[in-house]
Amino acid sequence: MITLYHSSPNKITELSKDHEPFNGVLFFSDEPYVMSTSKVTYIYSIDIEESEIIEVISLDCDETVHEIIHLASWLLNITIDEDRAHNILTAHESIFDVLSDMGQHNHFESASDFDWTVQTLQVKAGENMGYSMVLGDDEQGAVWYMNMIGKEDQLNLFDEWN
Repeated sequence: MITLYHSSPNKITELSKDHEPFNGVLFFSDEPYVMSTSKVTYIYSIDIEESEIIEVISLDCDETVHEIIHLASWLLNITIDEDRAHNILTAHESIFDVLSDMGQHNHFESASDFDWTVQTLQVKAGENMGYSMVLGDDEQGAVWYMNMIGKEDQLNLFDEWN
């Protein structure tokens, strides 16, 4: 069993698919943290079995690969093949690498949106493979993420920082 932490400027009671920009996916750390300028930060903990977690590099889902291809076309107006989309799914490449290779350096905001959406697709791929949570890396280091829609009761209010 592992305990992970999520911080929020708001109390979490119910999440929905409209919970932007991550559609109900919450991000966790192995230490309590604050990433908000809010006057109050709510720190939540969740206990999860390590067997319910898949590393992003182990993801394999054809459906999600095709969603990434479609997303690249729709959001960035670029064409990527299945191998490249799979590399994005498994974080072997980032969309920023792909755009750089294509000489496309003017899509930073859209690429950020793409990258965030890929994180939600990684969770979906993990769920399709029978896992609840994905372990990856971001600018802060190791990050665990999970779709929490309908699972809000698994969150425990750990602390409230003023």
